[in-house]
Amino acid sequence: MEEDVRVELSDIEIKVKGLEQELHRSVLEDIRYMEKTMMKMKTEGEGETDFLKKQVSQLISEKIKIQQHVISLTSRVNNTETDVCERPHEEEPRNDLSQAG
Repeated sequence: MEEDVRVELSDIEIKVKGLEQELHRSVLEDIRYMEKTMMKMKTEGEGETDFLKKQVSQLISEKIKIQQHVISLTSRVNNTETDVCERPHEEEPRNDLSQAG
């Protein structure tokens, strides 16, 4: 009887070790898969980040150009207003109907 229990215990230990090894392999496979997935996501994220940085840089450049145009146009408007205000007022010809008759 005791011998049967020892044999059964030995069989259970062998099965448990087999299950442990299978579980260990499965966990390692999952870890490898997760590492690959994370690396792929990291690479994609870096690519997106680089793209967005370029977009931001272009937009900043365009904003600066627009600001320069605004300054230039403001200056032109101010100069035009000054020219109009400083120009001597010419008398407009009268269209006096009382003189015609």
